[in-house]
Amino acid sequence: MKRFYVICVGLLIAICASAQYVPGNSSLETKGSRVYADGVLLDKSAAASCFSNLGGADRSEDYLKYRSAYKAGLGLTIGGASAVAVGSVTALVGLAATVVVAPAAALGGKEVPGKITGITIAGVSVMGIGVAALVAGIPTMSIYKKRIRDLSDSYNSQRKQGAEVSFGGQSCGVGLALNF
Repeated sequence: MKRFYVICVGLLIAICASAQYVPGNSSLETKGSRVYADGVLLDKSAAASCFSNLGGADRSEDYLKYRSAYKAGLGLTIGGASAVAVGSVTALVGLAATVVVAPAAALGGKEVPGKITGITIAGVSVMGIGVAALVAGIPTMSIYKKRIRDLSDSYNSQRKQGAEVSFGGQSCGVGLALNF
């Protein structure tokens, strides 16, 4: 009867210890640079603390760097898209003014004012800067988004391992070990 009680107590301890490691209890999801734990948005410090012990290494600083780089890429992408839009409108205004003013100037025997040509050149220049920002921003954002997702996947795979009970011979008898 004593053996039965010892076995029941051992199983109870093992079940209680493994309950906190049930898969899905602490799964992380990422959306951009944001980290969600079971659908709840984590702030920057809470998310970094999740990555403080991945595979025996502190990866919280990596997360903070990846998050910062992702946001820089996002800023470059938004700024680049805005510059392309503003440059396009400016260039179109300059071209439209050239189309309207050039025939009128030709009829009057005058040259096209340099300001109108300058507007077109400025618009095209701003578009070029916007395209360069897009070319830099989109890959930066994509790369660091993937790195944040990889950290999250590492965290989830580490947490899903759960508790492990092992039984084996030792130098002075038989042992039961609970690893989690």
